[in-house]
Amino acid sequence: MDSYKFLNSSDFEKESIFLVERIYSIVKPQYVMGFIYSFFVDYHKTFGREIKPILVDAKVPYFRNPNLYNLKTKEITLDEAEIEYINKSYFMENLDNSYKVLFGELDNFHRYFKDIVKPNLLIDLYGSILQFLSLEEGAYKFSFFKNHNGLDINRFRDEARNKLYHYTEAIKEKSSLLNINSEIYPALIFTSVEFYNKFKKYQSKFIKDHYNDFSFLFKRMYALKMIHNLPYKTATEWLYKENYINDEMRTKFLIKGSFNTKSSSALRLANFENIFFDD
Repeated sequence: MDSYKFLNSSDFEKESIFLVERIYSIVKPQYVMGFIYSFFVDYHKTFGREIKPILVDAKVPYFRNPNLYNLKTKEITLDEAEIEYINKSYFMENLDNSYKVLFGELDNFHRYFKDIVKPNLLIDLYGSILQFLSLEEGAYKFSFFKNHNGLDINRFRDEARNKLYHYTEAIKEKSSLLNINSEIYPALIFTSVEFYNKFKKYQSKFIKDHYNDFSFLFKRMYALKMIHNLPYKTATEWLYKENYINDEMRTKFLIKGSFNTKSSSALRLANFENIFFDD
């Protein structure tokens, strides 16, 4: 949740690209050898050459024999201890962690954009992702093992296939729940579309003194849980972005630094009751 904080539809393209880039790292069953190869090779350059990370057991650190890695050809020769460790737990730990990240980012992305962008944008994005997942293309195509006899490759492929299936189904489910005809409203501001519509109606009739009127409206709506607890600057920038205030008013709001705590009046309360509760 923290990674999304205050996003709106203008952030959709940027966050979509980030999501797709992460999904390109998905582990497909045909590339499990490349996935295992990635356990050993770190592509960050140190002193001008590629550094091999240490494969560490839960209890005993294991240091690779330098003769088991050919720096020139990038070939890795596995010894029996490594094969046993990968078969026993290391492959599944890494596979689970990889998909845990992918599921988490998909859930966060969908939760924050499903109510603030047009559903067809999400449906199109999910369709593109599903198309990619059905292709041969994917990460971890590389594999440079000189000896991998003994690795439980068939089991690894089954596990990767199972993870890929559930991830694909999760995307299909999210896409199917989207209603193209549903009403879009700024859900990161308002707690329901009903309160958003009443906000628009109130501001069209009763906003004259923008700073004091909006101070009253935001504070009153927050007290009644009609809007979320927004930072003042966030509320100001949203009002400006939606053309409820102009450049001059925005500057005034920012100079003030907070809403007026004494903006309530009998007239404003009566107008509020008329719009929000008398319909």
